[in-house]
Amino acid sequence: MFAATKFQQLTSTAQQFRTHGWPATNGTVITAATKFLPFVVAPVAGIPSNEFTEMLILEQALPLIAGFNSKVLPPTIITWRDLQILEGIAEQAKGGRIIELLIMWRISNYMKQTQMTGLPMSLADFIAHHTTLGRPMSAHNRTVGAAFFEELRQHAIRRLTESEKQAHPAQQFSTRSSRPRRAPDGPAQRHRRRHTRRRS
Repeated sequence: MFAATKFQQLTSTAQQFRTHGWPATNGTVITAATKFLPFVVAPVAGIPSNEFTEMLILEQALPLIAGFNSKVLPPTIITWRDLQILEGIAEQAKGGRIIELLIMWRISNYMKQTQMTGLPMSLADFIAHHTTLGRPMSAHNRTVGAAFFEELRQHAIRRLTESEKQAHPAQQFSTRSSRPRRAPDGPAQRHRRRHTRRRS
């Protein structure tokens, strides 16, 4: 239900663009040859990313794009983790254009679904099977991840220090104050000290 409603909104938007154009001032134009690649971004835990989910998505999406004569590629749902993978690929020197990778993915799954040649792939699986880049982590994720684990380490050190102080409160006193005090001198010791001073 979610997919059907969102995909109707996306295809309706594409139809509006094709009918009324795009009044952009930066040189961007929409013509009869323009193709659309609609997708919805969902949280990582919002939807499972696998071939069965993609198959169900295509079942909902294909009827909605039948009247566009291949000008609108099958809508889909990608997760926040998928976007992070795409960001990592975009930072690679040999990553290529992300738009071309997405187009290849949608066309491949469309062919598999309509020709029944196999199960469609999730974006992560498609990248793993059709590129040699793997699933690289973006620089932003590396920086944020390193900072997060460093904060955890510092927090653990602070908690450990506080626990040790609570378990051994006597250790908080200085070394000087913890030394045993010398007992006062007796009469014999005082007499010996005076006798020593006289001889010197």
